Amino acid sequence: TRLLSDLIVVEGGFEQKRRWLLGGLATLIEADGWMWTAGQVDADSGAPMSVGGLHGGMTDAQVAAMLEATSETAYPNPLDEHLSALVAHGSPFVRRRQDLVDDETWYASENVQRYYLAHDVDHGLFAIKPREAGGFFGTGFFRGVDRPAFSHQHAELVAMVMAQAPWAQHATVHPDARAAALELSPRLRVVLGLLVKGHSCDEVAELLTLSPHTIKGYMKQLYRHFDVSSQLQLIRTINSDAGEPDWSA
Repeated sequence: TRLLSDLIVVEGGFEQKRRWLLGGLATLIEADGWMWTAGQVDADSGAPMSVGGLHGGMTDAQVAAMLEATSETAYPNPLDEHLSALVAHGSPFVRRRQDLVDDETWYASENVQRYYLAHDVDHGLFAIKPREAGGFFGTGFFRGVDRPAFSHQHAELVAMVMAQAPWAQHATVHPDARAAALELSPRLRVVLGLLVKGHSCDEVAELLTLSPHTIKGYMKQLYRHFDVSSQLQLIRTINSDAGEPDWSA
């Protein structure tokens, strides 16, 4: 109650208020970090695809790993099929990782070992708001490898806050830009997500353990796809006005 009440006096626009709310909620449930994303369930693979997002309490390397985990095709994320099935039902939901995937399956997954555990990310708590035609807005709260799992009480707290502040899941990615991003390959979506966060070519190359030359090639493809000529124009295209949220909805 105090978290939602204090939000009234938070200065700044929508993004500042969202960051403050999600950061405060992460503190309440003792999460190490959080990540918000707008995405779409891929019609062919059934995997959730992230397009744009925000994060707090997570390193650049962790964010890059999370983006790669959702786009990995050789070793699918064991969460994908379960989250996609819930999105298809069309109702908002909050689930802990262990409600979706048991420990044995989770820790045996190559995807989990490579993109989660290797980057000190383990336990997750997911609040998802489905949208039209397989789209969704969602927030994931995470804890490190040596931390205990989130409790049912943590899930209930997140559900209560999200029910009172559904605008926190409002899109900041312009619908046209989101549709264009969904046409990209998984690798290009990962690079796009990092570029939109302001990372340079060299930084993206380091985070993805690729050569700057390779990243420059990806950047050229992205510029052509979005009909822009610079990273700044790309950021402005993706983050162009998507409309203010309905604060009462």
